[in-house]
Amino acid sequence: MRKMTHFSRQLFGEDVAMVRSKLGHSFQQYQQNQSQPQVEVRDTKAEGDEPVCKVCLVNRVNTTILDCKHTCLCRGCAERILGGTRKCPVCRRAIVKGVDSVIIS
Repeated sequence: MRKMTHFSRQLFGEDVAMVRSKLGHSFQQYQQNQSQPQVEVRDTKAEGDEPVCKVCLVNRVNTTILDCKHTCLCRGCAERILGGTRKCPVCRRAIVKGVDSVIIS
């Protein structure tokens, strides 16, 4: 068993609960901020010569696959693919890094 110093005894006492509660709260906020995109991207139907999602063939392209750099999906189809096959619909490469929303003007 390790010898405990005064600092470690203090740290393993009530201070641990306080540190955990503060870190837990901050970590939960961090997770919420990371799970929500900074700019909310909504799927909209493509019009005219706008690029169309390669999966649903209806919505405007607004998502890039980070692994292969294909910009070929709407957000809804990207979420379905991430929850399922996790493969790019163009090159079939495995999606490991995830996807990112883009704005195509």
